[in-house]
Amino acid sequence: MRKPLADNSKHWQSATPADTEALGAKLAASLVASPPAPRTGESPALSEASARAASAAPPAHSGALSPAPPASSQRSDAPLPARELAAPSKLASGAQPDALRVVYLKGDLGAGKTTLARGFLHALGITGAIRSPTYTLLETYDADALTVVHLDLYRLRDPSELEPLGLRDLALPGYLWLIEWPERGAGWLPPPDLEVRLLVGDTSHRIEARGVSELGSAWLQRIDA
Repeated sequence: MRKPLADNSKHWQSATPADTEALGAKLAASLVASPPAPRTGESPALSEASARAASAAPPAHSGALSPAPPASSQRSDAPLPARELAAPSKLASGAQPDALRVVYLKGDLGAGKTTLARGFLHALGITGAIRSPTYTLLETYDADALTVVHLDLYRLRDPSELEPLGLRDLALPGYLWLIEWPERGAGWLPPPDLEVRLLVGDTSHRIEARGVSELGSAWLQRIDA
């Protein structure tokens, strides 16, 4: 079972979309760099993508993508509701609970969720245009030993609409789900390993990443400061 962590987070300021995309690349590079021992039944082959992700990660915009100063009183890092963190996944009920990696991307419209996902996918070697699957709900990408499932649930009217997508077939070892608007699929999604919140400010965006599982915590700690 995934072991929830009380608090394990990092924060950055993003002044431009290029900064947000660069952070997505850093997330990808940290995932495939020196991965922990594979879980039971999980593919150990993620290291095959390490060199590609490391070399593809774009440099941050001059000095802007850096750890943010401590947050003021605008918001607290309160834990998410238990149903999002620990509820058994209906879609993944037939698979081992730790058989895939899951990232929640949260934020308002225009906060940069798709931009971050684009940087993540490009760093894994995915070429060509990458757009949010707003109308199709999901898009899959093969990146060496890792298959990425990009979901955008913004137009979901009810979580049960996920059922026809066949996500059970994608809850497999060696798969990673990037989920935009995960709150719209509450109760039907696997719990996250990593949760990324993108907050829009007056002059820049604040990006907060929190390790939710043991795997997510280790992944987050490998991100360069």
